[in-house]
Amino acid sequence: MSENSHKSRHVTLAAATAAAAVVVVGGANVHADTVNADSTSTTSAASTSTQKTAVETAQQNVTSASANHASAAAAQSSAQSDYNSAAANQSSASSAVSSANTSAATASSAVTSAQNAVSSAQTNVDAAQAANDKATSAAISSAADVVVTAQTDVEQAADDVNTAQATVADDKTDVTDAQSAVSSAQTNVDQASAAASTADANVAKASSAMNSSAASSAVTSAQTAVANAQDDVKQASAAQASAQAAKDTADTNVTTAQTAVNTASATQSSAATDLTAAKTATSTAQSAVTTAQANVTAAQTALSNANTDSTTTTDSITLSSDYIKAYKAYAAAYNTWYQAAINDAGDASELQNKMDTARINLESIAIKSFSILNSGPRQTFTASESDKNTVVGSYANLTEAEKEELNSYAVELINSARSQLGDNEALTSKGALKYSETVVKGYDDDDWSFAEKMNAGLYAHDTAALDAADASNGTDEDGAELTFVEAGAAMGFTWSKSTTMADLKQAIFNAVGGWLFDDSASSLGHLDNVLGTGDSEANYVGVAIDSLGQVHLNTVNVSDTADFPSFDTTALPATSSSSTDTDTLQAAVTSAKTALSKAQANLTTAKATQTAKQTAYDDATTALTTAKAALTKAQTAQTTAATNVTKANTALATAQSALATANDDLAQAQAVYDASLADPEAKQAALDKAKAAQTTAQTNLANAQAALTTAKSALVTAQNQLTADQAVLDDANATLTAKQQAVTDAEAALKTLEDAPATLAQAKTDLATAQSNLTTATDAYDQAKTAVVSAQAALDDATTNTAQYQAILAQANANLANATATLKAAQANLKAAQKAETVAENVVAEQHRLTSQTTAKTAGYHVAGNQVVDRHGNAVANWTVANGQMVDEYGNVIKVASTTTNSTVTKSTASQQATNQNVANDTVAATIGTKRGKHFAKNVTKLPQTNETQASAGSMLGLAAASLLGMFGMARKRRRN
Repeated sequence: MSENSHKSRHVTLAAATAAAAVVVVGGANVHADTVNADSTSTTSAASTSTQKTAVETAQQNVTSASANHASAAAAQSSAQSDYNSAAANQSSASSAVSSANTSAATASSAVTSAQNAVSSAQTNVDAAQAANDKATSAAISSAADVVVTAQTDVEQAADDVNTAQATVADDKTDVTDAQSAVSSAQTNVDQASAAASTADANVAKASSAMNSSAASSAVTSAQTAVANAQDDVKQASAAQASAQAAKDTADTNVTTAQTAVNTASATQSSAATDLTAAKTATSTAQSAVTTAQANVTAAQTALSNANTDSTTTTDSITLSSDYIKAYKAYAAAYNTWYQAAINDAGDASELQNKMDTARINLESIAIKSFSILNSGPRQTFTASESDKNTVVGSYANLTEAEKEELNSYAVELINSARSQLGDNEALTSKGALKYSETVVKGYDDDDWSFAEKMNAGLYAHDTAALDAADASNGTDEDGAELTFVEAGAAMGFTWSKSTTMADLKQAIFNAVGGWLFDDSASSLGHLDNVLGTGDSEANYVGVAIDSLGQVHLNTVNVSDTADFPSFDTTALPATSSSSTDTDTLQAAVTSAKTALSKAQANLTTAKATQTAKQTAYDDATTALTTAKAALTKAQTAQTTAATNVTKANTALATAQSALATANDDLAQAQAVYDASLADPEAKQAALDKAKAAQTTAQTNLANAQAALTTAKSALVTAQNQLTADQAVLDDANATLTAKQQAVTDAEAALKTLEDAPATLAQAKTDLATAQSNLTTATDAYDQAKTAVVSAQAALDDATTNTAQYQAILAQANANLANATATLKAAQANLKAAQKAETVAENVVAEQHRLTSQTTAKTAGYHVAGNQVVDRHGNAVANWTVANGQMVDEYGNVIKVASTTTNSTVTKSTASQQATNQNVANDTVAATIGTKRGKHFAKNVTKLPQTNETQASAGSMLGLAAASLLGMFGMARKRRRN
């Protein structure tokens, strides 16, 4: 049986049992003639009363339990969602704390680095200042003199080197000559020695000539010696020719090298002149830079001094961490409610309640900050002397630049708050300012006062003026106007002839403060407009002040202006850092910086030129040194070649002399041999002659040896002189190197002095940059620490919220479990009740059949034609004939044994007849299965014809038996409609 079937049936076993009880109580046979109207009426009323059955009650309990279960499930789902959201927020907040701590650590490290940089920069400034203090004109002039002196010293040292190099070259020539003399002397000794030997040999030969055979052998030996000497002459001649060729080449190389030295010397001299001119130009340019830097410093000092008592203030709004947290909670609730509202996401009342709660909390926190708006450390308006001295008189007298400055001032003030809240940036534009000016004109034309309208209980804003301003930008292609949102404030400000820019900025400052901290009367409507609450993009903000001193702020989203080409999106200038009375000083600073830049450019060019000239001079000096070295090398090679020529000449002369000697020896040998053929006297004369030649040769040898000793002594003297002069050259070279280093050091010292002002200025700039970086790093660190505190507070709140939502979820889970258990119990009860109902319905059905059977038998029901009639022939209402058998009003086929119709009626009066005609209308016999789904069991059965009431014990037993059979599933099934 379906649940719907259960819901449509309300007969239960309890009802059936109640019906049976009524029958038992009326156990005695009650006949129609003894039943009075009262008893019949009472019984009928009792039997037709409607009772709430067990199934109805169980079904109602199931319905209630299902509803409770659905509500508990919805509450659990909502609690789960809230818990998940809270847990996610806690996780996000925890990540934010971790990120904030990391950022704070990074910021702290940045502060330390910045502090170190400041310390280093200060050290550099101190050193540069000390150097600059020493860089007087006299010091620079003296340093320049030192450079000149050092350069002169270098030139003198170079001359000394050149002189020493020439002396060494001469010494080398002397040594070479001495070596040649020694070689020549040695050759003479050798020749004299050879001659002496020859003389000795001739004596020996002369002695031997006394013997012709020996003389003949001597001739042969002499001939061999001549041949050998001729070969030696040929070799010596070839060597002499080669040596002479080498000397010729060396001579040419020396000439070439000398020309190169002359050229390099001239180039170096020219480069030195150019370098001197370049250094003079650099010195002049450096002086110009020093002067220009002093001018910049003086101009900046003047501007700084002027700015100390002027400049436009850069006020800002500082929000407490409580304000920021409360606003973010409000903005989140606002956005959630707004999205649900515009997306028609059903009943948003709960979301609106949350938003209202957050709004009220923000209002409470904001108003606490309002009391310190103009006196506490968080919100302070400071008027500049320039603004105090700038008298405007009226809004109409404001210049366009002043109007733009006021607009920019308001936007910068608003952004100082928005930046702390993470809201989109407010932007300035000429179009937004023009719009606000149009609004102001409308208010002025209408003489519209916020205060008067509010006091009169009227809408405070001038919609006509706003509509006119909306129309001023034309329409888009769809014919729509560009619509702004206005926030207005009546600040109690009154224009006068003495009204200044400071007064106007004070009014704007107070207006913004009022909108941010005291807007509960408008349910934070102005705050929403000023901070852009719920806006997904940046917006343009226009600000103007009307003739009543009322501040008007109008905003429009940037994207909304895209379809309005007439809207001017040009940004307004930021509030200027200096006032008009410092323009001249600023111009002077700019001019001085321009002059400084030009002087620095000239100095850079001069230094580049000097560097180039220095490089050219250095290159020329190097080239000269190289050329001189090449010349020295060529000269050395020349000397060597000359020595080789001398040696070759000597060798050739020696060979030739030896050849001559050999020829002489041959002639003498021949003569001896010839003499040996002569008489003894001739032989003796030849011997005497040989001995005389021997004496001469020995004398010549002694003289040659003495000359060799003298030549060697001269060579030693020349070599000693070369050594001494080489030492002088080495000293000269060392001195030249030292002098050149002195020039480099002097030039560096001069450059340090010349660059001292620029170096000091750069050091100060670096220090200022380092200090600015330290300030920035410190501010960032402070913000990072604040962010850590805020993030930790948010985490604490998120942790608390998570715990609360977790408790709510736990309760919701418990409630859901209870609701589930209750629903299961109710469903079990319903099932049991429905089962009992089925049994009861079977009992009732069997009761109907037995009652109809008994009634038919008692009243003599039988088929007559196509209808059922009683023994009197009266038609039985609601009974039909089917296949020749009787069918009662419940659809039961009733069979009775045939009986003889008794036409006699105990009481057959006219009134009784009339009553019998209506018996069908008075008889209700436990109607079952109606369309309404209701089941009624009549306790008393009225007989259709005789009005006799039958409730025999047998009927009761049958009913009970049927009830038992039905409980065990043996009764027939109910008819279902």
